[in-house]
Amino acid sequence: MSQYDKDLKEGDLVTTYHTGIWRVTKVEERFREGDYPHLGQKKGDQYSSLIHYEKVLNGKHKPAKGNSRCDAAFCAKLTRESIEKECKAMIEEAEEKANTLLELIEQSGVK
Repeated sequence: MSQYDKDLKEGDLVTTYHTGIWRVTKVEERFREGDYPHLGQKKGDQYSSLIHYEKVLNGKHKPAKGNSRCDAAFCAKLTRESIEKECKAMIEEAEEKANTLLELIEQSGVK
Protein backbone atom coordinates (compact mmCIF):
# COMPACT_ATOMS: atom_id res chain seq x y z
CA MET A 1 0.00 0.00 0.00
CA SER A 2 1.09 3.54 -0.61
CA GLN A 3 1.33 6.48 1.77
CA TYR A 4 -2.03 7.69 0.44
CA ASP A 5 -4.18 4.60 0.94
CA LYS A 6 -2.75 2.92 4.03
CA ASP A 7 -5.82 3.89 6.10
CA LEU A 8 -8.56 3.45 3.48
CA LYS A 9 -10.81 0.41 3.55
CA GLU A 10 -14.24 -0.64 2.31
CA GLY A 11 -17.02 1.24 4.09
CA ASP A 12 -14.96 4.36 4.88
CA LEU A 13 -16.48 7.73 4.08
CA VAL A 14 -14.24 9.93 1.94
CA THR A 15 -14.08 13.17 0.03
CA THR A 16 -12.43 13.12 -3.38
CA TYR A 17 -11.91 15.47 -6.29
CA HIS A 18 -15.49 14.53 -7.21
CA THR A 19 -18.00 16.73 -5.37
CA GLY A 20 -19.81 15.22 -2.40
CA ILE A 21 -19.26 12.53 0.19
CA TRP A 22 -18.55 8.97 -0.93
CA ARG A 23 -18.38 5.48 0.63
CA VAL A 24 -15.43 3.28 -0.37
CA THR A 25 -16.60 0.06 -2.06
CA LYS A 26 -13.24 -1.35 -3.16
CA VAL A 27 -9.52 -0.69 -2.74
CA GLU A 28 -7.73 -1.98 -5.85
CA GLU A 29 -4.00 -2.45 -5.40
CA ARG A 30 -1.89 -1.51 -8.43
CA PHE A 31 1.56 -2.54 -9.56
CA ARG A 32 3.88 -0.96 -12.10
CA GLU A 33 3.80 -2.64 -15.50
CA GLY A 34 7.13 -1.17 -16.52
CA ASP A 35 10.19 0.60 -15.16
CA TYR A 36 9.94 4.23 -14.07
CA PRO A 37 13.53 5.24 -13.25
CA HIS A 38 12.58 8.92 -12.80
CA LEU A 39 10.30 7.77 -9.94
CA GLY A 40 12.77 5.26 -8.60
CA GLN A 41 10.35 2.43 -9.38
CA LYS A 42 10.61 -0.73 -11.41
CA LYS A 43 8.22 -3.23 -12.92
CA GLY A 44 6.19 -4.96 -10.23
CA ASP A 45 6.53 -2.20 -7.62
CA GLN A 46 3.29 -1.31 -5.89
CA TYR A 47 1.98 2.25 -6.15
CA SER A 48 -1.11 4.09 -4.93
CA SER A 49 -4.33 2.12 -5.07
CA LEU A 50 -7.35 2.87 -7.22
CA ILE A 51 -10.24 3.65 -4.87
CA HIS A 52 -13.77 2.74 -6.01
CA TYR A 53 -16.66 4.46 -4.25
CA GLU A 54 -20.39 5.18 -4.27
CA LYS A 55 -21.92 8.60 -3.73
CA VAL A 56 -23.69 9.10 -0.40
CA LEU A 57 -24.26 12.88 -0.38
CA ASN A 58 -23.94 15.51 -3.11
CA GLY A 59 -22.07 18.80 -2.70
CA LYS A 60 -25.04 20.32 -0.86
CA HIS A 61 -25.14 17.38 1.56
CA LYS A 62 -28.34 15.93 0.05
CA PRO A 63 -28.66 12.16 -0.48
CA ALA A 64 -27.34 11.12 -3.86
CA LYS A 65 -26.39 8.06 -5.88
CA GLY A 66 -23.61 7.30 -8.29
CA ASN A 67 -20.34 5.46 -8.60
CA SER A 68 -16.85 6.57 -9.48
CA ARG A 69 -13.19 5.95 -8.72
CA CYS A 70 -9.88 7.77 -8.48
CA ASP A 71 -6.31 7.42 -7.31
CA ALA A 72 -5.95 7.18 -3.54
CA ALA A 73 -3.89 10.40 -3.57
CA PHE A 74 -7.13 12.31 -4.23
CA CYS A 75 -9.12 10.72 -1.37
CA ALA A 76 -9.37 12.01 2.18
CA LYS A 77 -10.91 9.81 4.84
CA LEU A 78 -13.63 11.48 6.90
CA THR A 79 -13.40 11.13 10.65
CA ARG A 80 -15.67 12.31 13.40
CA GLU A 81 -13.17 15.11 14.06
CA SER A 82 -13.05 16.23 10.41
CA ILE A 83 -16.85 16.19 10.15
CA GLU A 84 -17.24 18.20 13.36
CA LYS A 85 -14.69 20.71 12.05
CA GLU A 86 -16.60 21.04 8.75
CA CYS A 87 -19.90 21.48 10.61
CA LYS A 88 -18.39 24.22 12.77
CA ALA A 89 -17.09 26.01 9.66
CA MET A 90 -20.53 25.76 8.01
CA ILE A 91 -22.21 27.22 11.12
CA GLU A 92 -19.70 30.07 11.27
CA GLU A 93 -20.24 30.83 7.58
CA ALA A 94 -24.03 30.85 8.03
CA GLU A 95 -23.73 33.16 11.05
CA GLU A 96 -21.52 35.57 9.06
CA LYS A 97 -24.06 35.66 6.21
CA ALA A 98 -26.94 36.22 8.64
CA ASN A 99 -25.07 39.04 10.41
CA THR A 100 -24.27 40.70 7.07
CA LEU A 101 -27.94 40.60 6.09
CA LEU A 102 -29.06 41.91 9.48
CA GLU A 103 -26.56 44.79 9.25
CA LEU A 104 -27.82 45.61 5.75
CA ILE A 105 -31.41 45.69 6.98
CA GLU A 106 -30.46 47.89 9.92
CA GLN A 107 -28.47 50.32 7.71
CA SER A 108 -31.25 50.63 5.15
CA GLY A 109 -33.97 51.23 7.71
CA VAL A 110 -36.08 48.31 6.46
CA LYS A 111 -38.76 47.31 8.97
